[in-house]
Parts: sequence; C-alpha cells; structure tokens
Amino acid sequence: MAVQDTNRVIVVLGMHRSGTSLVARALNLLGVELGEDLLPPGPDNPTGYWESQTIMDINEALLAALGMTWDSVLPIDPSEWDRPRIKELQLDALEKLRMRFAGKRLWGFKDPRTARLLPFWQTIFRHLDLDESYVLTIRNPLSVAKSLASPNRVDLYPPAYRKTGFTPEKAYVLWLEHMLSAFVYTEGKSRVVIDYDHLLAYPSTQLKRIVERLSLPSNDQIDSAIAEFESRFLDLNLRHGKFESQDLQLDSNAQGMVASVYEFFRSLALDETPGKNSQTADSVGSWLESSALLLSLAGHLDRDLAAVCASLWKTQQECEELSSRVQTFSECRENLQHQLDEALKERAELERKLDFANAQLNDRETLFREESTSLNQQLNLANEQLHRANEQVNLADQQLHEIFASPGWKVIQRYRSWVESQRRAHPRLFNRYERIALWLLRRTGGQPEQASSSAEANARGQVTSVVREGRSNVAPESNSKSLLILSAGPDVCYRYRAEHQAEELVLLGLTVDAALCDTVDYDRILPLYSAFIFHRVPHTAKIETFIARAKASGKPVIFDIDDLVFNEAVIGDIKAIRDYPPEEYNRHLDAIIRNRRTLSLCDAALVTTEELRDCIKELFPEKPVYVNRNAVSDEMVSQADFALKHVPKIDDGFVRIIYMSGTKTHDEDFAECVAALESVLEAHPQVRLMIVGLLGLPERLGRLADRLEVIPLVPWQELPTLMRRADINLAPLEIKNAFTRCKSELKYVEAGLVGLPTVASDLPAFKVAITSGENGFLCRSDQDWLDSLERLVLSPQLRHRIGSRAREDVLTRYTTRSRAPELARVLYQIFDGLEIKTPWRLPLAIAPNKGDNALG
Repeated sequence: MAVQDTNRVIVVLGMHRSGTSLVARALNLLGVELGEDLLPPGPDNPTGYWESQTIMDINEALLAALGMTWDSVLPIDPSEWDRPRIKELQLDALEKLRMRFAGKRLWGFKDPRTARLLPFWQTIFRHLDLDESYVLTIRNPLSVAKSLASPNRVDLYPPAYRKTGFTPEKAYVLWLEHMLSAFVYTEGKSRVVIDYDHLLAYPSTQLKRIVERLSLPSNDQIDSAIAEFESRFLDLNLRHGKFESQDLQLDSNAQGMVASVYEFFRSLALDETPGKNSQTADSVGSWLESSALLLSLAGHLDRDLAAVCASLWKTQQECEELSSRVQTFSECRENLQHQLDEALKERAELERKLDFANAQLNDRETLFREESTSLNQQLNLANEQLHRANEQVNLADQQLHEIFASPGWKVIQRYRSWVESQRRAHPRLFNRYERIALWLLRRTGGQPEQASSSAEANARGQVTSVVREGRSNVAPESNSKSLLILSAGPDVCYRYRAEHQAEELVLLGLTVDAALCDTVDYDRILPLYSAFIFHRVPHTAKIETFIARAKASGKPVIFDIDDLVFNEAVIGDIKAIRDYPPEEYNRHLDAIIRNRRTLSLCDAALVTTEELRDCIKELFPEKPVYVNRNAVSDEMVSQADFALKHVPKIDDGFVRIIYMSGTKTHDEDFAECVAALESVLEAHPQVRLMIVGLLGLPERLGRLADRLEVIPLVPWQELPTLMRRADINLAPLEIKNAFTRCKSELKYVEAGLVGLPTVASDLPAFKVAITSGENGFLCRSDQDWLDSLERLVLSPQLRHRIGSRAREDVLTRYTTRSRAPELARVLYQIFDGLEIKTPWRLPLAIAPNKGDNALG
C-alpha cells in the first residue's frame, strides 16, 4: 500500500510482560524509527526493551504527578488531564519529542504505561499534527500473572512487594485496566491487535498483517526485514511458559470478565468477530465505568497493603539487625571475659614480680647501707690525706715565696731577660747554641719532653673556636691553619655540621677551627686559613666582600647546608615557618633568600642528602654539589658505649616506644604514625609511648594519656642514657612534603648508636640508611606502620637483632672516623674542579672506631 504523505507515529500498547518489546523490535525492522536513547537489555529481557528512555521518563513523571505508580490499580479521573501540572508536562514532552524525532516521517515508541496514559499523549499527537496508529499486543493473562509473580521479576515490584510478589488477582486487574484502556482510547483509530503467542508461531504472517493494517511502506526490504526478524531476533527459548485460552478457565483467581475480555481480544488478533465477542466489545466501556468505584476501593486497599508490607519489611530488617547486634554483644562479652581472665593472670604475675622486686630492694638497701658506711670511712681517710696535702702545699708555697724573694732568683731573672734580648738580636747564633745545648743534654742523659704539634693536639679531638670575644687566638700567618668552618645554624646543626665535620678534618691531620659566623673579624681571618666552609651563613655585604677576596686569593669558599632553607618557593612546606606571625614569617623568609644568595656566591656546596643536592642543582645547574652525610663524634660513640655498659635495660614488663620531637614543629610529621600507634596501644596493654620534647598531642591519643610518658627536653649528652629506657624508636616524617624529603637520617643514626631499632617513614635518606626488615623498618601507609610496630612489640628477639644491626651499621658508616675519608675525597674534587693545588696531603683511610657492640 502507498505511504501516506504525513508525519506518522505508531504506538505499541499492552500490559507489561505481554510481548510489547518483541513487537517494537519488529516495527523497527519494518522502518519505524524508535529513537537513539533506548534502554539497554536486562536480565528479564536480554534482547532489549526497545523502549525510549525519554518516553519512559515522561511517563514516570506523569504517574508521579497523578500520585500513582505503574502498578497502581486506581482509575484515572478524566479531570486530571486538565490540571496545570499535567499541562507543564505536556509542554516538556512536546519539546523533547521535537528534539528526538525532528525530521522523522515515521516514528513510534513503546512503554506499557502508555496504555493508561493515552489521553495525555493523544493531546500531544493532535498538537503535532501527527497521523497516529496503534499496535495492541495481547498475551494470555495467565502467562502475564505468572510472570509478574515470578521471583526473577522482583525488579518490577515496589519495595513493599519485593518479599511477596504480586497476587494473581492484582495482576489480572492490571491486565484488564491496561487492555481495556488501550481499546477504549484507540477506538476509531488506525490499529491492529497482535497476539504474542501467535506472533512467535507465525512471525511472517503477523508482520505482513501489521504492514497491511497500518499501511506501512511495502517494498523489497520488507521481506528481508521479516527474514532477519525470524533468524536473528526471534528466540523461542525466551518464552518461559505458554498457556492456552482454556487454561484460564481453570484459574480460580481469574474473574469471568478476564476470560471474556481475553477471548474478545484474541478473536480480534485472529481476525474473527463472532457475535458474543461483539457483545463483549459493547460492554468494554460500560465495564470500566461500572468498575470505577470497585477499582478505586481496590487501589486504596493496595496502597494500604503496600504500607503494611513496607512496615513489615522494616520490622524484619530491624529484627535481623537486633539479632546481629545480640550476636555481636555476645561475642564481645566472651572476648571481655577472656581479657578479664588474662588480666587476672597478668595481675597475679605482676604481684609475684613485685614481691620479688621488693625482696631485691631490701637486699640492695642492706648492701647500700654497708657500702655507705665503707664510703664514709674512706671519705674520712681521704679528708685526712687532703689536710696533710694542703699543709704540704702551704709549706711549698712558703718555700717558693722565699725563693722568689731571694737575691739569687733575681739574678736568674735578669740573666733570662738578657738571654731573650740576645736571642732576638742574634737569632742564628742562639739557634745554633740551643741545638748544641740540646745535644749535650741528650748525651748526658736528659730527655726534654717534646711538645705536641698542632695537628697532633687536634687529632685528640681538641677542636676550638678561632675567635673569643673578637680576639684571634690563632698563630701568625706564617703558621696558618688548614680550614675554618663558620656557622649560623642552631645548636644541633652547629654541632653536626661545624664541630663534627671539623673533627673529621682533624682526623685527616688538618688544623681546623669552628666558630659562629658573627664572632669573627673577617679582615683578620682571610690570611690565616687555606679554605672556608660557610654553614647556613646568610648573605650580607660583608660576606659578599669576603667571598670575593677569598676567591681572588685562590682560597675556596664552600657553602654547607643541611635543610631546604635556601628556596623560598617551598616555604609553604615548612610548617615551622608557615605558622609564624607575619613579622617573624618575613624574617625567616628573608633568611632563606639570603642563604640562597650566599650559596650562589660560593665555589661549591656540601649537603647532607641526595635530595638536597638535587634541589641545589635545580637552582644552580653548574655549581659543584657534594654529599657529606651527618656523622656522630668520638664523644657520642663513647657516651653510647658507656650507656650500653653501665645503664641496664629496664625489665618491668613494658615495651616503650620513643618519639624524640625536640621542638613543637613536628605535629604533622607525628601524624603519619598516629593511627598505627592508637591501634598498637589499644591492642597491647604492655606498650607505653615516650614523647621527648614538645609535641601537640593528637586528640585520638588523649584518651590513652595514662599510657604516655612525656619527658622534657634533655641535653644531648644525656640522650644515650634516656634511650636505654626505650625499646623502639619512631622517625616519622611527612611523605608528600618537599621540605621533609630533604631531611637526613639522623634519628636513625642516634638511635642505632645505642642499638635501638627504628621505624621510619619511607623517605630517600632513610632508604639510604635502612634496609627494611634488616636494620630497621620503612613505612608508607598506616598498615606499614601497624605491621612494623606489631612485629617489634611482640618479639624481643627481633628488636635485639634489628637494633644490633643498626648499631653495627652506624659504627661502620656514620662516625666521624668512617666519614672522614669520604670528606677527603670531596675536598680533593672541589680543589681539582677549581684548578687549585690542594694545600694538604690527606689520608683516604682512617682507623674506624667500632665501639662496644654489647647492647645489654
């Protein structure tokens, strides 16, 4: 038949689960445009719904405006279609349809909800001047009821029905409402009725029937579309059940009207029009009108049933939750009872240890009294000896006074003055005279004590400051020293970067002085030293002039830095500065800028870590930069040895974790391990946390305050003794922070010196020092911290093994003796790079100080 020269819309109508998707797909193959926003396939319709998301959204919004859902059995009052809200939705639908189907001559859609909402859509069709046609799809209502009640259809049910499913009665009422509404609203329109089971059995015949009844374009492509429908889309396995028309008579839940209406529609689908079915057609409209009151009552009952089901379901969920909580409480009670039993056992064990300790204390008190009596006796004896010695000193002073007052001593003094004046007047003669006198003394058995050279004195660790109160205490220029280290750093930095590096150089045989940069006379020191190291010395005009004069004299100036305090671009990562008041913040910012200026003027740079080296290289790519790691001095090694030998470990059953903060700028660093600490403290009652220095205690640890030991700052000389009280050392630093990434591994080194195992953040410097699981632990996450601390808390043997390896590593790689050869190589490279002849001969090996490896 010829295609009409108008825009057409074809709407597929029918009850849910009646084959509307199959019919929509067939129409699409026959040339009907369905749009591009089709719903994806689902578990109950794997070949696709062929349903527009736009149409479905409009119908959902329309049902919501009517106070209904798709399964409401309430009839729709015709007056509802004139409400303002419905008119707004019609305008919205007009706009969306124009956008979706603009320029389409033949299009259509399918949504089972449309069967009851046709007055809304027909108004739109008239407004768009569309030629409307309809395909009414029927299926045995018994099959529909079974499908809606099936467990795999729970996605269609409202929440109140998801436990019980639809009742057959409700399914039949919905079927009647959908089919009768579709029939009434399409009366007099172009329509065709398709039976789902007949379509599956005779697809070709039914598709040709649709083409003929709806006057669709007929051409050669129709046959190929029908063939494709049969071969690729039609799948008889998707039909899970098939009922005959007479089967409906056996279902007691089906009203007589249901069977009559189904037979009527089936006869239309088969192109049969017997008289009784004609009578049924006449009674369709009257049945809807007469059933309105009954359907309204059924709708209200259904709504009440939904509310009851929802309440019942909620009650069931609450019961299940209460049962779960009871089970949890029971388990918690059993756990608490077990903990109580363990605590009682632990209490009995502690009481036994307390009795033993009291007995030992009594024995020690007795021993102390005996030793005290003995010491008092020795003190009295020593006082007597001291009294006699004082008497002898007084006698010697009296004799010495008499000697100085004698005429003979005065003659000797005059002779010495004459000899000194002659020495200055005739130096060569007196030098020869002194050599002869020394030779005679040796020949006659005298052996005058030889004075130690400056290098030998310094080799014993006597590093001194070049200036005290502005007066130089160094030798004249003819006896100039090797190197001067000037520092503006705080105490700890001064000790490690000035005094300890000076000790390394002394061990190399150099003469070295160290001083604060604001205590020297820069005009006097230039000729007295061969090279200079400036540690954190900020720029001034005087400093710039001095560096220029030193370079002109061929004396290198090296900038030494141990923190990222020379690049103002990363000042936001330095919490200590970031939180200062504006005036103090600006002062520190100025210091950073001045540090960079001094760095730019110096010949080379020394740093503590590779990260710092890279940061300098980013600013000054051509500047030589070398790493000389922080090292502990001979004095620190001796103090650690003394603590290991003479300070016993505390054996009170507690495991102590120590965090040495120092200053109050480490709150964000400490936060890296707070979650793990909280878990460990909660899980292990024997664990205690020692906090040394200033730290803002996190709130989550506040409730565990009775497990914390807060200790004020102590002098560095007392740290080895303090650390002997601890079992595990913490070294947390912020992972994602440019400033902390440049920090050195000093916390590991100081703890390792006394054999204390360290758990540290996984940062570059700690990676250089620690092999995780061998001589310490590295952590990047809360779980890493928790696992590492748990292992150390639960195993004394592991703590001892890790601590012993850490101490051996520190004594091998991190003492001034072990670092000195590396510093020698660095100095040679600096002088070679500047094409300056090295003024010293440096050894490249120093005898290491292994210390005492007994950890106690």
